[in-house]
Amino acid sequence: MLISLNAAAPRMEPEPQKLPAQFSPETGVTVKISVKNDKIHMQINTEKPVEIGELDPGAGMTGNKPIIIADFNFDGAEDLAVLDGIGYNGVNMFYRVYLWEKAKRRFREVKVPISNPVLYKDLSLIASPQRSGPRWYQTLYRVVKGDIYRYADAQMLNNPELWGLVFPDEQGVPGKRAVVTAAWLDNPATALKAAEIDYSPSLCNGEKAPAKGSVDKQKRRVRVLDFREEGAEIQIQEMGKTEKSWVSAECVNVK
Repeated sequence: MLISLNAAAPRMEPEPQKLPAQFSPETGVTVKISVKNDKIHMQINTEKPVEIGELDPGAGMTGNKPIIIADFNFDGAEDLAVLDGIGYNGVNMFYRVYLWEKAKRRFREVKVPISNPVLYKDLSLIASPQRSGPRWYQTLYRVVKGDIYRYADAQMLNNPELWGLVFPDEQGVPGKRAVVTAAWLDNPATALKAAEIDYSPSLCNGEKAPAKGSVDKQKRRVRVLDFREEGAEIQIQEMGKTEKSWVSAECVNVK
């Protein structure tokens, strides 16, 4: 995947599995997942099986492994994710996640689907990347006391080393905005601060770059404060200055 979520924090991309499958979220509990007539069924111990999804016969090999068994909320019990949709020619795999509740010995469905899940146990974080056209997007979820909450929405800008973030409030309304480097996504638990990069018109497409070995007198060190939704422009502020301006995201060098 063309996303930068690597190295800084231990990550786990759980593998999809074929059916039938069986696992034990806790001692004394056996969960069986089976398929019949393209319908996916779940059975807990000897209880009556219940339908939780269906196979997509037209998905071919992409939909041949329709479940994920993993600890999505990092409480020590394995949870279940069921394939609910496929997009972008198999790049985006959307799952309905069922969290095991130890006290009730039952599964509880998470309200929102999660695509291509990447789990960060040490950060209590789930990354949900997906692609639309040439651009990658991510939803970041925090896990707090066993529950999964939407934390931030991220999109790759026209410079792939820069990502625009939007933080929703408790009601899900978009709030605080920021621009970070791709390296920040390696460890989203670190403090959030404006990306500091080099800006120069000579870096823009179509501009004449300085000769090799010469000094780019137009280069300035800037902070990136905001971004346009389409990812083409960013708002910058030169270090030590108060003036802000919008420039092409292609006119910067991230170091």
